[in-house]
Parts: sequence; structure tokens; C-alpha cells
Amino acid sequence: MLIEWCPEMSVGVDLLDEEHKKIISTLNDLNDAVVSNNVRLGLKKYLEEMIKCCEEHFIHEEALFLGVDYPGKERHIEEHRKTREYLLDARIKFERGELDNLSPKMMEFLKWWLLNHIQETDMRYVPYLHQPKT
Repeated sequence: MLIEWCPEMSVGVDLLDEEHKKIISTLNDLNDAVVSNNVRLGLKKYLEEMIKCCEEHFIHEEALFLGVDYPGKERHIEEHRKTREYLLDARIKFERGELDNLSPKMMEFLKWWLLNHIQETDMRYVPYLHQPKT
């Protein structure tokens, strides 16, 4: 297991927490495919699932930002944009046959990104969730 969910990762919004768990699970499945040498199958199945899960999650998070005075929302949304680009670029490379393997560096990047996104970036908006927009 690459990442394990823990209660300290909760942002206090059930939908977002469940989406985080799903993204973690998908990344763990992708990692398992890499470790068991089923990279092509893993990329085909789990990279697409990761894109779908992240896109849904980003839409929900960004909608949440509309109702709060979260000063970091532009930076947060920009991080979402860059992550979308990274994942979509990986899919394009896979579809072209340019990505047949996931390097440990790429898996470490995805792990770092996900942990950092949940435990650092997302935690910055938590204090603003219960304050009405002014």
C-alpha cells in the first residue's frame, strides 16, 4: 500500500473525504499494478479512474470555494489545473504508446502530490468552511 487514509486527513466534509479516499484507493491500485508488473493494464484502467476521480473532486472542491472567503482559492484552483494537465498528459502519452511504464519517480510524485494536496493544500480551506462569505 502506497498511502493509507487516516482520520487526520479529514477536511470535515463527508463528500470530499470520500473522494479523497477513492483517489487514494485508485493510486494504491495503480501502484499495485506497477509492483506486480501489470503496468499497461494498470495504466489503462487506473490512470483513467484517477483522472475521473480527480476531476469530480476538483469540481466539488471549487464549488465549495464559491460560498466561502477562502483567500487561497485562486492558488488552490491553479494547483488543480496543473494536476489535470499532468494526468491528461500522461493519458495522451499512454494512448500514443509513449508511456509503457511508470517510473518510481512518477509514482513518488503522485504519492507526494496527493499527500501534500490533502494534508497541506486542502487543510488551508478548512477554517473557512464555517464562515459565511462576506
